[in-house]
Amino acid sequence: MTDKLKKNKQIFFKVGAVLLLFIAFTIACFSLVKATCYTKIVIDGESMAPTLNDGDYGYMLKKNIIGKIDRFDIIIFEKNNVTYVKRVIGKPKENICFDSRNQNLYVNDSYIAQSFISFSDQKQTFSGSTVYSLNQTIDIPENYYFVLGDNRDNSFDSLHGLGFIAEDEIIGVLKCKIGETSKDGKMHFTGLKYL
Repeated sequence: MTDKLKKNKQIFFKVGAVLLLFIAFTIACFSLVKATCYTKIVIDGESMAPTLNDGDYGYMLKKNIIGKIDRFDIIIFEKNNVTYVKRVIGKPKENICFDSRNQNLYVNDSYIAQSFISFSDQKQTFSGSTVYSLNQTIDIPENYYFVLGDNRDNSFDSLHGLGFIAEDEIIGVLKCKIGETSKDGKMHFTGLKYL
């Protein structure tokens, strides 16, 4: 074997080794980011319809990187060893009221539009509530959140027995929907939809 061929072979192996190290490093970084920043979530049930339907899936940003939680964020939390997906309506130390005359939501006496649900769903907000009634002001304690499902007449939430959600029960925030699960159990990408 000539010196030139030996040299080319050494260069080839060095480039291959660097390339393999780069690929391994990229995979390790991606795995670390995934483990610490986000998790895939599959929706189970219809309590967040029409925003999220049974079998829809997306990615949740973990609580350790999201910072503050905003009104109308869709949060994932665990309560009594059950995982829930609901929308934040009221934040710590706020008061909320649902006015029966005009079916409007008020937070700290200011009207809050709920453009993510239909007017008929807004009217269903207090139907079946065993805890609160229309026109009652609900005071949210410090470090707690008040959550509702978008499918107001079919949601186990803060109004319907779940109560306030403690800050330390929150796992993360669902920021986007990317697909749905078909009846045969296969996940299909349907496009990125920010929530």
